[in-house]
Amino acid sequence: MKSRWLERVLAVVCAVVLTMAVMSKPVFAEAEEAEDAQATAALAESYVVFGDASGEASELEVTDNRTTVPYYVGETECGECTLIDGTPYVNVAAFLSALGVGGTAYDSGSSLTLSGDTLTMTAEAGAIYFTCNGRYLYVENGVQSMDGGICLPVEALVKCTGASVSWDRVAWCITVEEGTLSPLTSGDAYYSETDVYWLSRVIYAEAGGQSLEAQAAIGSVIMNRVADEAFPDTVYEVVFAKNQFDVVINGMVYMTPDDTSAIAAKLALEGYDLASGATYFTRGDADETGYDCVAQVEDIRFLTPA
Repeated sequence: MKSRWLERVLAVVCAVVLTMAVMSKPVFAEAEEAEDAQATAALAESYVVFGDASGEASELEVTDNRTTVPYYVGETECGECTLIDGTPYVNVAAFLSALGVGGTAYDSGSSLTLSGDTLTMTAEAGAIYFTCNGRYLYVENGVQSMDGGICLPVEALVKCTGASVSWDRVAWCITVEEGTLSPLTSGDAYYSETDVYWLSRVIYAEAGGQSLEAQAAIGSVIMNRVADEAFPDTVYEVVFAKNQFDVVINGMVYMTPDDTSAIAAKLALEGYDLASGATYFTRGDADETGYDCVAQVEDIRFLTPA
């Protein structure tokens, strides 16, 4: 009797343990999946992956407490990028050499000129832009002089060369894929003479004598209107839309612009939006009822409809 009783007790205990194990397995699996999902989400928040870099890739930004990140061309480590506000900067001459881009480069540490069959560049330390093949490209954190040479964001150089670049979040490195490069289209082919003509004139009339940032932001407002269905489709039509710009009404738009206004126009035509999406701007004590101020550069406030 005791033996049978003990067998029954053991059978019940085993059944209970087996049932608990079966029931708990999905719970443990769900917990592990939740932890994996949280880790993946945290990783995605920490790093932005750079897409294929045909010059139109999303912004490459690295968020971490480190200050440098190595970069590779194919399987070969070629140097390090310095992180400035999360943006990887690299020595221009060294990077182009690693890619096999030919040309004669002169880098004084404060300025760079490069002349080649497919690529020409100029850059000045401290400037907010550099030129490539006659195009004017904006640099948010400025052209940098580091370790005796001119440095630019990897993303900017990718746009210039058409290289394909990826950010490896696991190996913590930037990789430039080997292959055929596609140099940036020249300014002569890219910029519309009519757009540069009128955009530079309205910029000069509205903000001549102010900083390049202020002038480029005025140009951004014009380009934001061109892209907005509520406004005309061309620079000329936006500028000359009825009762939109005082400088058109008073004739100041016909003044000859200076070099800074021409550069500002080309930066705006490249698509850099220094006005944070604004389609209006104002100064002084103008009534801003019905509008939100989304940016301010010097004394110019940039607005969007509320």
